[in-house]
Amino acid sequence: MSYLYTFTVQIALLFTLASTASAQAEEPLKVIVTAAGKPWSYIDDQGKPQGISRELMGAVFDDMAVPVNYKALLYTRALHSLKTGKADVMALTIGSTQSIQPPPDTYVSPAPVGNIPLSIYKLASRDLTIQTPRDLANYRVGLVRVEKQPAGQADNVFYYPRNEFLFKALAKGKIDFAIGALYFDHVWSEKFEVEIERLLQIDTLNIYIAFSSQTLGEKKAASLCRDYFLTNKKLSNNGKLEQLLLGMDAPDLVPHLKITDKVENPDCVTQIAKDNTGN
Repeated sequence: MSYLYTFTVQIALLFTLASTASAQAEEPLKVIVTAAGKPWSYIDDQGKPQGISRELMGAVFDDMAVPVNYKALLYTRALHSLKTGKADVMALTIGSTQSIQPPPDTYVSPAPVGNIPLSIYKLASRDLTIQTPRDLANYRVGLVRVEKQPAGQADNVFYYPRNEFLFKALAKGKIDFAIGALYFDHVWSEKFEVEIERLLQIDTLNIYIAFSSQTLGEKKAASLCRDYFLTNKKLSNNGKLEQLLLGMDAPDLVPHLKITDKVENPDCVTQIAKDNTGN
């Protein structure tokens, strides 16, 4: 009787452990999208993250059959969440002139999964002309701040937390030029009922995907990162991401997705190589 009881308890315990492990395996990833404003990423009326960034990431995770929960944060807060173990995944934006080093304990895609042009904008109604970014020194310039304001910043530079605030300031004449990371001048023109003109592209922000080994563990973070990179490449090459962008009225971003074709080794790395960032 004692033997049967012990055996039954052991079997029950094994089933309990198996169920617990299965539940843990199915626990959704905590994915952070940066809150840059419509249409890239924003919070809807129900308090849920929406936008192009979330849809692109969602398409990849859906194809991977990986459950996720999304949360939208400003870039600096998103980095802090990844660094402190409060998030599992986020997209890192690395400029060719000013790189943002990924936090420790992360696995990062071996190459960008996309990029976004960084351009200078003005109101079409204003008779302002510039030939190079150096010409901005005599004007009021606005840009979105993704890092702490540097010491000794020029008096003519104004920072805004999101693209929406940046282009609102431009529309109201509070700044003369805006440096924005998106091609959506037509979106802001319609929203603020002014014509916003794109002048010069001055940089490119490369987008890398980062998985936290602090929360996921080394093996799982490396595996998920590799699978994400390969799945993103597959969906880019078979046209699914292109169709998604066209459906969201973002055709200008289509050419900025297919940039992973020359990558031979899909294994993720713990830091971004200099030749991938342009530094």
